[in-house]
Amino acid sequence: MKKLGFSLAEVLFTLGIIGVVAAVTLPTLINNYREKETVTRLKKVYSTIQTAYNYTMMEEGPTKFWGALRGVETGGELVLLDKFSKYMHFTKVCGHDRGCFPDQHYLTVKNTEYANWNELGDRAKAILPDGTLIMFNMTKAGESDAQIYVDLNGFKGPNKLGDDFHYFFVYDNKIIPAGAPATQGEEYFVQYCLTEKGYGCTAWALYNENLDYLHCTDLDWNGKKTCK
Repeated sequence: MKKLGFSLAEVLFTLGIIGVVAAVTLPTLINNYREKETVTRLKKVYSTIQTAYNYTMMEEGPTKFWGALRGVETGGELVLLDKFSKYMHFTKVCGHDRGCFPDQHYLTVKNTEYANWNELGDRAKAILPDGTLIMFNMTKAGESDAQIYVDLNGFKGPNKLGDDFHYFFVYDNKIIPAGAPATQGEEYFVQYCLTEKGYGCTAWALYNENLDYLHCTDLDWNGKKTCK
């Protein structure tokens, strides 16, 4: 009477196949989970910023009445920091000083060095209760009234624009995620997210709920919305 079973060689061969499959699929699964978590964090901080801004406008009117004039000489970014602090309950406030951002250069979507925010003394910086790092800028706000930057996972990596680091703009008394096509045009996303930098990716991440611009460059607001 024969006993049925697997030989040691067959067991080892099967385990080897399972190991190879796991090695191939696990990194992708882990990365997909991390990116979904990033989108969730981004939605949360967007809601927090928008709520704080709306409450402040209810109390003090449009931004132009806050005394938040452009230029580092006026300290406009410090005015914004102060106004938002009432509703965002910062656990640490650095203002123009160091200590609220990693002391290293953040990367662009192309993995080139961009800026060391910890060194810059013309941005007002603070830390939110959930660990999100936030920064207010008025010295290079462009056509917007102001810019708000966030690092979603605090001092952890990858410290990369379009990944854990995102931009918001204040336009006409509204908080607009960077790269919103209705405000900045569709080409803004192509130029400042797909092609270079990475500060034009925020609207895509929020509206399409993915960070696929990190993996393929043929995405389009009116066409392909995912790499898959």
